[in-house]
Amino acid sequence: MALLDFLLEKVKPEYQALLKQVGVVFYNVSFALRKEYMGRQLMYRALSLVESLGVKKGYSYSFGYASNFRSAQTAIKLGYEKIASCECRDFEHNGVKPFALVDELHHETSLWLRKLA
Repeated sequence: MALLDFLLEKVKPEYQALLKQVGVVFYNVSFALRKEYMGRQLMYRALSLVESLGVKKGYSYSFGYASNFRSAQTAIKLGYEKIASCECRDFEHNGVKPFALVDELHHETSLWLRKLA
């Protein structure tokens, strides 16, 4: 089971059906930035651009994934609601906990949802 599948099992019940609707929700991928590019609002601007393209394509919701504190803060700034979270250190795959040693800043993994304009 992948980490995303593990997290999807924890989605609030009221959102489970919504996430399965084709053509309504799109997955807005988050990404990591190298330290020299941080602090320039690049993630915020990129996700905002992708959202505007989603609106043009007729989507009503944007769904995203945050695996660190900074990504979660960007989701909050954009108006996303946290719909699931887990302690990634608890995730186990093939008998191994690959995230067992992550630091405190990156221990929570979460899913976020936003209704688009």
